[in-house]
Amino acid sequence: MSVTENINEWLGLLGKDAGATFRLDENDQCVLASEDGYQVGIYVPDISGKVYFTSEIMELPQENCEAYLLNSLALNLFQQVTQGAAVSYDPSSNYLILSSTQDMQSKDYEAFEATLNNLAGIATEIRENLRELEHHMPTGTPQSEPNESSGMIRA
Repeated sequence: MSVTENINEWLGLLGKDAGATFRLDENDQCVLASEDGYQVGIYVPDISGKVYFTSEIMELPQENCEAYLLNSLALNLFQQVTQGAAVSYDPSSNYLILSSTQDMQSKDYEAFEATLNNLAGIATEIRENLRELEHHMPTGTPQSEPNESSGMIRA
């Protein structure tokens, strides 16, 4: 079976457990949403065996956006917090995104499900940590000196 066929089969199993029907669309994409409103996107672009997973972390606030971007970049350091995924900024949507590329050719359903759960969990944790900045960076105040850590999250 191809990776696309495997992903569709695994999406079917996920849907069966949730009482829904999940499949890749005509663009080989699928977005799964949790009851909490969090989403994980799946994209299988070609026959390489690679599957791209994404999850929106949060919309980048206009106030103190530099602090959010700096903290997001720091989370990528050594990929300890992101567990191999990457935090990035999508200028077309103004969202911080967690993304991961996985070779799914030799994986099974359990590995696929674990990848989805891990990505959603990491995105949720990052979102909660970044939202803490709202409490530590008052709006309209000058930014701190570059070497100070006024309320910045450290990985």
